[in-house]
Amino acid sequence: MLRSDIRFLGVGGSKSADVGTTCVQVSYDTLIDGGNIISILKNDAKFIENIFLTHSHLDHISDIPYLLDINFESMKKPLKIYALKETINVLKNSIFNNDIWPDFTKIKLLHSQEVALEFIEIEFDKAYKLQDVVLTPVEVNHTVPTCGYIIEKDYFTTLFVPDTYLCENISTVISQKNIDSLIVDCSYPSRMRELAKSSKHLTPSLLKEQLDGLDIDIYITHIKSNYKEQVEKEISELDLLKGNSRILRDGEYLSDPDFEEYENSTVDFIKLISKEKDLDTILKSILIEAVKMSNSDGGTIYLKENDSLKFKTVINQKLGVFSSDIDWPNVPLLLDGEENTTNVSALCAVKKKIINIEDVYESTEFNFEGTKVFDKKNNYRSKSMLLIPLTDQDDEVIGVLQLINKNNFVQIKPYTKKDEKDIEAYGAYAATAIAKNELIDNLENLLLSFIQSISFAINKKSEYGYRHIKNVQKLMDLTVFSINRDNTVYKDKYFDSNQQKELSISALIHDIGKIVTPDYVLDKSTRLETIYDRISEVKERFTNAINSLKIDELKLENAYLKGEVDVDIDRVKEAYSKEIRVLVDEYNYIKEINHPAKTLDNSDIEKIEKIAKKIYQSDMGSITLLTKDEVKNLSVKRGNLTDEERELINNHARVGYEMLGHLKFPKKYEKIPQIAGFHHEKLNGTGYPFGLSEDEIGFEVRMLTICDIFEALTSSDRPYKRAKSKDEAFKIMDFMASNNEIDKQLFDFLKTTGIFDSYLDETHSQSKSEFLEYA
Repeated sequence: MLRSDIRFLGVGGSKSADVGTTCVQVSYDTLIDGGNIISILKNDAKFIENIFLTHSHLDHISDIPYLLDINFESMKKPLKIYALKETINVLKNSIFNNDIWPDFTKIKLLHSQEVALEFIEIEFDKAYKLQDVVLTPVEVNHTVPTCGYIIEKDYFTTLFVPDTYLCENISTVISQKNIDSLIVDCSYPSRMRELAKSSKHLTPSLLKEQLDGLDIDIYITHIKSNYKEQVEKEISELDLLKGNSRILRDGEYLSDPDFEEYENSTVDFIKLISKEKDLDTILKSILIEAVKMSNSDGGTIYLKENDSLKFKTVINQKLGVFSSDIDWPNVPLLLDGEENTTNVSALCAVKKKIINIEDVYESTEFNFEGTKVFDKKNNYRSKSMLLIPLTDQDDEVIGVLQLINKNNFVQIKPYTKKDEKDIEAYGAYAATAIAKNELIDNLENLLLSFIQSISFAINKKSEYGYRHIKNVQKLMDLTVFSINRDNTVYKDKYFDSNQQKELSISALIHDIGKIVTPDYVLDKSTRLETIYDRISEVKERFTNAINSLKIDELKLENAYLKGEVDVDIDRVKEAYSKEIRVLVDEYNYIKEINHPAKTLDNSDIEKIEKIAKKIYQSDMGSITLLTKDEVKNLSVKRGNLTDEERELINNHARVGYEMLGHLKFPKKYEKIPQIAGFHHEKLNGTGYPFGLSEDEIGFEVRMLTICDIFEALTSSDRPYKRAKSKDEAFKIMDFMASNNEIDKQLFDFLKTTGIFDSYLDETHSQSKSEFLEYA
C-alpha cells in the first residue's frame, strides 16, 4: 500500500471471474467497503483494522465475514466497522446473527478480552480522522440509506460515490469543498435508464447530466460486468473522460494507475518501497517481503540508537504480532565498556557479520534465556535464526534484520546460504531506506537549526522580540489544535503533521526581517530615544537655560546694589522667577510627552514648536532648547515612531519575505515564505508590504495575523507600551474584524475556544488585574 495514495481492490458492479466488487484501500489498515478484500490483499488482509461502509448491499460487504473468519486466530483487537445506523442494523440482523454467520460482536478474541467485531455509527458530514487519511461521509441517492465519502490524503481530496442515482448533494459537495476528483458509479448502459432509475444507479447519459457545470476529473467504477463493453463505448462516445479521468480497474492506485501491487516480483517490490515516504511502512513492507520470501514465521528490524539496538519493527505470523516501535528494552551494544558478544543481535551489529543459527536452544555461544522465557509465555518454539547487519553508504552499521523459524509448513528448517544472500539484499533495501530517511531528517534538522539560530540572533538583538516570536508560535500551535478538533465551523479543515510543523515554523520565523532593523528602532521606548533617550540632553539644555537666567539675575542684582543700574529690583527678580518656572513646566511637559502613552493633538504640536523657537544666551553661547530632529520626534502624535522609523519597522515584512524566498524549503514547507511574509497584510487591502487583497491572503496567513496581533496587544514586556487586558484586546480586534482587516469568522471562532485564556495563563505570571493599561 502506498501511503500517499488509495488503491481499488474491487471496482465491479457485480462479481465475475475477472472483477471483484466494491472495495477501496484508503490506508494501510483501513478500507471503504468490503466487496473484494481477500483475493487482492491475500496475507496482508490481516493488517485491516477499520472498514467504512457506504451501505448494506451484498456487493459492498461480502468479504467481511470471511475476513473475520480467516484472521480470528491472530487478531489482537476488534475489527471496527464504521457505518450508518441503518447499515449496522442490517449487518446485525441479517449477517452476524448466528444463522447466516457467527455474531462476532459477542465472541471474545483469543489474545484479548475484547470482542472480535465492533460497530461504530457514523454521521453525515462529520470528519473521521485516522493516521494518514480523513474520511467524511456525505449523503447520496440510492435505494437504501447510503453515503459516499470525501477522502482526504496528503496530496489530494477525492469524492467516492460508488452507488448513486442523480444527486444534487454530489454537485453541492464538489462546489463547496476542495475536491480534486470524483470516483463515481456508472452501472448500466443508457438504454437501461428505467432500470437505473429504479435501482438508483447511473448510466453514461445520466452521468453526463450529473456532471453538468462541473469541471473535475472523474474515475468510473461499479460497471456491471455484463454491460462492460457497452458502458465503456458510451463513455467514450459522450467524451466523459477528460484530463486525468479514466475507467478504474481492480488492483490499481488512484494517482499511479500503472503501478501494480507486488507479489513476488523484486522489481515491483523495489518500486513500492521507492514510492513510499513513511519509514515505518517501508520497514514493515521490507520485513514482510523478507519473511514471505524465506518462508519464515517472522522477523525483526532493529535500528541503532547510540550504543544500543531499538526494536523498530516486529512481525510474527503465528503469534499475530505486527508492530512498529514495540516497547521492549533496547539491546545494549556495550557491556561495561566492552562489546556485547553474549547477545546475538548485538554481536551481529558490533562484528558486522551475518549470523546463521540452526537451533537457538542448542546454541552455547549466545544467551537465549530471554527467548526461552518469551517462548514459554506465548507457547512458541524459536529454532532457526538468521541475522543480517544493515550498513549505510559509509559501511557503518545502522541496524540489524533478524528472521526466525524458516519452515515448509511441516517442520522448522535451517536457513541456507541462498537465504543469506537473498535476505542480505533485503537488508540493503532496508539500509538504503533508513539512510535516506536519516538524510532527509538531517537536512530538515539543519533547516530547523538555521531557523533556531535566526531566533537566537533576534534574541541577542532584542529579548522582547524573541519572546514575541516564541509566544506567537505558542498561540499558533493552540490555534491549529482548536481548528483540528472542531466539528462545527471548521469541520472540513484539518492540518496534518507536516502542515502543523509548517505553521509552527512560520510563526517562529515570521519576524526574521527584523534582523536588519536598527536596534534603536526595535527597542525605542520613548519619542526621543535613538541609541539612548535624548531627554537627558534636553534636560541639560533646560538646566543651562535656567542657570543662564539665574546668572543674569545675579549680575543685575549686583549692579543694582553697586548703584550701577536703577531698576525695580523686586519686579526684575519676579520676572526671572516666572521665566524659570515656565522653563521648569516646559521641561516637565516635554518629559511627559516623551512617553508614547500620551497621544498628542495640534495644540501640543504648536506648543512644542513654540518651545523650540526659544533661544537663551550664556557665556558659552546661544542655547536652543530643542533641535529640529527632536521636534520631529516629539511631534509624533501617536506612538513613538516617526514616519521614517515606522517605514524601517514595516520593511521587516518585505525583507523577511525576500529572505525566506531565497531558502529552498522542502515541498511540504513551501508555503512558509508566504505565511510568514504576509502576516501584516489586511483583508481590506490596507496592509503591508504588498497591500494584498482578501482573495490573495490565505487561511494560514489569517491565522498567523490574529496570533501576532493578540500577542502584541497583550504583551507586558514591550519597552514602548503597556499591556492590554484580554477584553481590551478583544475590543480592538473586534473593531479590526468589523473593518475587514482580520478574518472575523476565524477570530470569533477562536474567542469561543478559550485558547486566548490558556495562552495568557501560560505566558503571563501576573493576574489580569496586574496588567498595566496601555492608552
